[in-house]
Amino acid sequence: MDIAQIQELARGSRLTREQLNARMGDLRSKGVGILLCIKFVMTNQECSLSEAGNIVINSDAWVDRREAFLQEQEDALQEYIDHNIDRIAFVQQTITPDGTQTSVHMKPRD
Repeated sequence: MDIAQIQELARGSRLTREQLNARMGDLRSKGVGILLCIKFVMTNQECSLSEAGNIVINSDAWVDRREAFLQEQEDALQEYIDHNIDRIAFVQQTITPDGTQTSVHMKPRD
């Protein structure tokens, strides 16, 4: 499935958490990757990228990839910071019971 097919499928009626969990299993069994599953949830639930990501990585279908996915995201963020260090004003982390939010604030352009 490609992104257009995922979005079309997601535009149906809003699924319950139980239905989402089942749909994640169905999509994964059909070879759909974690990022397209996140896009499905964003579209179906009309939620943020962060919220959709949390729903997917905590679903029964993807819980086995949770730690690896979070590590990949952390690695990608660190690579971005390392590559743009001269353009970054500061990095802010906010820790909540729902997880850690990291915001990268860029210096103003000249």
